[in-house]
This record gives sequence, structure tokens and C-alpha cells, in this order.
Amino acid sequence: MSGDNSPLFYSEDERMTRQEIEKALDEGLKGVGEGIFVVEVVVAGDQAQVTIDGDDRVSVDDCVALSRAVREILKRDLGEEMVDEMSLTVSSAGIGQPLKVQRQYKKLVGRKAELVLEDGRKIVGKVDSVGDEKIVVQLPDKESETLELAEIKTTREHLEFK
Repeated sequence: MSGDNSPLFYSEDERMTRQEIEKALDEGLKGVGEGIFVVEVVVAGDQAQVTIDGDDRVSVDDCVALSRAVREILKRDLGEEMVDEMSLTVSSAGIGQPLKVQRQYKKLVGRKAELVLEDGRKIVGKVDSVGDEKIVVQLPDKESETLELAEIKTTREHLEFK
């Protein structure tokens, strides 16, 4: 996770930072379902929006458990008054939403994906494999293309309705 130290919440001379939220998330994830990970943390004023995903799936119970755990960790570390003034929302990554982190790509192996590359090309194909820095996509003409993750602008699961 990024270590951005921008102010998140103010309470007189004290402030809660994004870094403190991310630290609480790291600790809180240990008590949530196995394979759950943070995709994105967005902070604005006294509100924090956390998006999570899982190697398998994410349940509503996972979102609730992580939200409660993070609030309790922050109360322990920063004080109840400061935490009571904040709004924390934990939700799962939605179907059809663009992927944000490399770990999400692994869920697409064997599935169709729509990739938009930095050069503007659009590729739709079945994801054959995912590595730390590369992805192999089988194209409709049965040829495979190996792409660097850095050259991909956006990726989403390709959903077909029949």
C-alpha cells in the first residue's frame, strides 16, 4: 500500500493519516477471511473508503468484520474520540470494475478479459497465465500475446450475456 502521509482527519492538533489507516488495515486483515486483500484506499476529509477483494470471494461478513476490526485498532492506537468522528466504509470490488492490483489478475486465469493498453489498443481474450510482471492472453484467433502489466491501462473481466 502507498505510504502517502496526507492529512485524513483533524482533531485540534492531532491528525489521523492515511498511513495509520493502512497500518490498521494490515493488522485487521489478519482476523478476516483468508485470502482477503486491500485493493484501494480513498480518503477525503473525515471519510475513508476501502475496497477489498479476495483470492476466492468476498462476503458482506468479510467487509463488516474488517470495518469493525479497523475501527477497534484505530480506537486503541489513536483514541476513541478521534475515531468516532470519522466515516469508514469497507466494500468489495464490483463485478465488471477495472482491476487495480496485480493480485486481482490471478482470478481471471481461464476467463475472458478486456484489456486496454497504454497505446490505445483494446484486446479481448482468455487469460492463460499471470506472473509478477506479465500476463499471457489467448486471442480469438488462438494466438497468445504476452503483455507487460506496465503497458496495460485498464483490465476488466469480459462479461457476456447470452
